[in-house]
Amino acid sequence: VKSALVTFSAFVIAGAIPLFPYVFIEDQETRFYSSTILVIATLVGLGFIRGNFSKKHPITTIFETVLIGGVSAIIAYMIGYWGNIFMNGY
Repeated sequence: VKSALVTFSAFVIAGAIPLFPYVFIEDQETRFYSSTILVIATLVGLGFIRGNFSKKHPITTIFETVLIGGVSAIIAYMIGYWGNIFMNGY
């Protein structure tokens, strides 16, 4: 239960960080780029923390986390983009 709560909390906190620009910034392009930077920064931070807990070299875990998280973010973005085209016809 403790592990599940820690994982859930980390997921909620790390997942919320890239959403902050969409709450505080009005310009759509600035929001997108700010969110992208926050995604990368969050993944770097998570990779560093992961390296400390797993006793692996932090550079390795940062690279792995940014690569896997980045690919996941791109896939999620593309699904949303294509879903919008499918639903709205543009």
